Amino acid sequence: MWVTFIDGKKGGYVEAANAEEAMKIAKEKTGREPKEAYQIPYPASPIIFQGPGDPKYGPCPPFCYTPEKCKGLGSCPKNYACSE
Repeated sequence: MWVTFIDGKKGGYVEAANAEEAMKIAKEKTGREPKEAYQIPYPASPIIFQGPGDPKYGPCPPFCYTPEKCKGLGSCPKNYACSE
């Protein structure tokens, strides 16, 4: 989930089951008041919180470079994903 904040400063990625949980984690980790949280296709930088991921390969790297444009999408909208 990509979380934005009331203060207008840069948002961040939080791995969570839903928007409510993502905003709770974001507030705990940053001390900032979240504004909204929405699904994005892949993790993005900065990462506020991410679990350990796959036991063999670890967590998914931050592949999403335009989280504000990917709001609510389940897959990358770019034709060649990260290469565009």
